[in-house]
Amino acid sequence: MTTWIGLFILFGVLVAIGIWVRLLPPSEATTVIRTYRGELTVTRGHLQPLAKEQIVDLLHDAHASGGFIAVVPKGRVVFSRRIPKNIRQQLRNILLSQNM
Repeated sequence: MTTWIGLFILFGVLVAIGIWVRLLPPSEATTVIRTYRGELTVTRGHLQPLAKEQIVDLLHDAHASGGFIAVVPKGRVVFSRRIPKNIRQQLRNILLSQNM
């Protein structure tokens, strides 16, 4: 029994570390976009077609090979470490303007 409790605690710690170092999107995200090898997938929420097209173009031009983008409450956007910093503001503008 104590082995299961220890494994459960270890799993919780690993998930918390994954979120903290931005390997996993935040659980409170209303929209989660994942990209891998040029393919864009919306795994939570909705993304308008024009916004999706603009995001695909930005990620392609920046040679971003993978990662996630998450929109969380209060207008914040969280990026994984694999999303280039030089395009994050443009991505943020696209995502937040589609909800206005």
